Amino acid sequence: MALLAGGAAAALTGGPARAGEDFSDIDAFFARAQGDIGGGGALVLYHGEERAYAKGFGEVAAVGRIRAGKASGAWTPDTVVPIASASKWISGGVLMSVVEEGLLSLDDTAGEFLPEFTGDKAKITIRQMFSHTHGFPEGPQVHRDTTITMKEAVSRIAGMTLEHEPGTALHYSGIGMQVAGYICTLVTKKPWVELFRERIGDPLGMANTDYFAFGKTENPNVAGSIQTSAEEYGRFTRMVLGKGVLDGRRVLKDETVRIMTTNQTGDLPIARHPWGPLEKESPEMAHARYGIGVWLEKMDADGHAIEMSSGGAFGCQPFVDYGRSNAGCFMPFSREMRQVGQGLAINAAAIRYLELEELIHAHYPPAP
Repeated sequence: MALLAGGAAAALTGGPARAGEDFSDIDAFFARAQGDIGGGGALVLYHGEERAYAKGFGEVAAVGRIRAGKASGAWTPDTVVPIASASKWISGGVLMSVVEEGLLSLDDTAGEFLPEFTGDKAKITIRQMFSHTHGFPEGPQVHRDTTITMKEAVSRIAGMTLEHEPGTALHYSGIGMQVAGYICTLVTKKPWVELFRERIGDPLGMANTDYFAFGKTENPNVAGSIQTSAEEYGRFTRMVLGKGVLDGRRVLKDETVRIMTTNQTGDLPIARHPWGPLEKESPEMAHARYGIGVWLEKMDADGHAIEMSSGGAFGCQPFVDYGRSNAGCFMPFSREMRQVGQGLAINAAAIRYLELEELIHAHYPPAP
């Protein structure tokens, strides 16, 4: 893959590399990628249960009118920033904890809980809501409105016109996740942010992670309003790598993680895909199928993920690679866009991640 022009070098901060392992190539990546990732970023990388790499690079910068969460100054693995759609995987974990408890089934429908959902909308399943096969368009984006409640947002979603008949296409849109999140609050009788804290946040030690990246609200955007750090998201990915276990503590059942990381979209036609512009750079990502909150870049013959990620518009890329026993999180904060094939634009940090992924793969060949 052709590399983009790099920026000036700056100091790295964070923990040491794995004993005996030379990660100077990854250090050099951060130096030359600085101009394309918002001036800096961080990487936390695990190999099995071993913390292989954890460093920050450069300075946290403002992007447009959005300042990087609680962050300022030099990047470290603990720097907290908004992660946009990388939120979806963590939200998938919250949803699956409710399913695991037996309070919901992935095949339950909107109409069973929300009488305002009628016709085809009443038939939309929780599975479809969280796998972008629900049929809703991308907008109007009431799930991002911080001035209303989640109940009000879902009521407005009920009045939207479907783009597709449910279950007939993969059409990327976070609207369905907002509906599923609200249904979770109904069956548990707890707010979404409390469900996250009790079921994922506290068990994984994600004390600085929340759904208020764009301000306190009663309508947390399930699909895109988390702010977190590479360190804390890395703990979530290590739990997924551990099939639901982190540091000896079971957070989700093995089967729950297996469902979350299994193709939920079948071979449906792709109507809208966020990584479509990367057709030339990464066909696997451009055509990735979806689990529950996560893109499945490589799968086995049964549709179970081997490599997966859940990138966001600000460049955050959490990842798990079962074939190499790797997990971690690449955390920049950037809105630097690049034109790619056919005049399409994508965050430059997403392109840079592909380069970083190749470097990580070179350190850890897949198991035979």
